[in-house]
Amino acid sequence: TILQQHQVVSRLVEFDRVIADMTEEEEHRSSHSMQQRWNCIADLENDDIARVHTRFNKAQLQEIFLRFGFLTEADGFVRIFYGNQPRIGRRRFYLFHPEEIFLYGMIKVANAHTHVLMSTPVFGGIGGGRKETYGYKYFINHLCYKYKNLLNPNEFKRWIPMFPAFAEAIRKKVIQERLYLNNKTGEHFMVPGSW
Repeated sequence: TILQQHQVVSRLVEFDRVIADMTEEEEHRSSHSMQQRWNCIADLENDDIARVHTRFNKAQLQEIFLRFGFLTEADGFVRIFYGNQPRIGRRRFYLFHPEEIFLYGMIKVANAHTHVLMSTPVFGGIGGGRKETYGYKYFINHLCYKYKNLLNPNEFKRWIPMFPAFAEAIRKKVIQERLYLNNKTGEHFMVPGSW
């Protein structure tokens, strides 16, 4: 009956609370360290960390994010289909904040990390980055769709005469010296650019 099912579920929830819940004091004296999860641009501690991971500062990231124009549901989240529930046939979705997809995509493009490498230390996920792969595919597909008039074989012909100017702009950006903050010592240091 429904009452029996409810009692079983209540016992399981209580059992889970007893064996898995940690008090705030226990959590703070825990022997493991948990990397902070970066769900949005504001979660990046400072411009130096943003630059190291994405090649852009926080203000630039915010501007790029707004220009990319990710579509969201009424609640402000992006739902990405990943399969049907066995035997029931109910559609299942991953739920992402649009800035999370953007940030993950920008970090992945800038550093060419694997999904497994990025999922645990950067985004606090478990499961080897399975969820994040769907978000990254959405990121790439969204950009390809939004900029389809610029990113197609016919339009590439239009850009060919501008490739030398693009190469020079990229070279100038890469050779710039960058000022970084050492979070442990609080001191700033310069990193020379290279070509």
